[in-house]
Amino acid sequence: MPSEDTVLGWHRQAFLDGGDGTALDAIKRALATASDKIGWIIDFTAKLAQTFRFVLDLEAVEERRDSLIADICYLDKHNAMPLLVKLRHHRKIIVSDEGSEALSLIENILFKLTFRTADYRTNKLPQIARSFNGANYSSFLLPALRNAAANGFQPWWDFTGSCRRYFTENRYHYIREIKYVLYKYENHLRDTRKEAHLSMDECNGIFRENKSVENTLDHIAPQNPDFTAYTERFRLDYLSNLGNLSLLTWSGNASKSNHDPAMPDVRERYHTPQWSQKEIYETLCAGRWGEKEIDDRRKRIVDFVIDNWK
Repeated sequence: MPSEDTVLGWHRQAFLDGGDGTALDAIKRALATASDKIGWIIDFTAKLAQTFRFVLDLEAVEERRDSLIADICYLDKHNAMPLLVKLRHHRKIIVSDEGSEALSLIENILFKLTFRTADYRTNKLPQIARSFNGANYSSFLLPALRNAAANGFQPWWDFTGSCRRYFTENRYHYIREIKYVLYKYENHLRDTRKEAHLSMDECNGIFRENKSVENTLDHIAPQNPDFTAYTERFRLDYLSNLGNLSLLTWSGNASKSNHDPAMPDVRERYHTPQWSQKEIYETLCAGRWGEKEIDDRRKRIVDFVIDNWK
């Protein structure tokens, strides 16, 4: 559960002004302009109590499969929570599907903000949350989110193009956030076999949620090999390329060390119930893991990204 100050900050962003100072300053400003001050205090405290309950509801959804709320919170909980709280107040998300389009659009926006080649820092989801009043769901909220998903938050952004280039032109993907792409790719492979998805909570349990990238992501061709010497080109373009990264349990990552991944005892680490790892294992059984294999895997994942996030 987040701290009381954090929840109050989310509530302030959702229901009060976005001016200077603390949440208390915003409360004082709103109270000063209220004609019925007692009525304002009663309404404010009732809504704040609801927000605390709603945050508890939202915190519980990570254990659910196919939870867009869990996905959104993984990508950027800080900026998304004011709008999630507002949707919970007005649209009863979680207990109904009414907010599904809005949630899909929020996830798409945050995905593109996370994975982009340009330096996009503006995030106007909190401002959108303040302007959303429940009654303007179709007239304001959905159009605003659709526009942001297509164009971002500034008129000069090439929002979708920048995200596309991150995957198609950029060759370095060794960041903690890429775990989200690999998690969604695993569920994509499960779709093709009509199997139940992993939830974000299950993904974290299997692959170990940790701020350290090394404990989260595995280089299939290891970073410091004991069986070959990489060319400079391979180190720059292939080593930390999306096609050479996978989710792997901590024990598997530690035990495979710096050996050739195609060696029988090393490739067995990928012989797991996870389909994304089985896919790697089947390739390794052919006896080689090099540029072609990395390019092929990268293309499969990039094709999925382009299709899934449009």
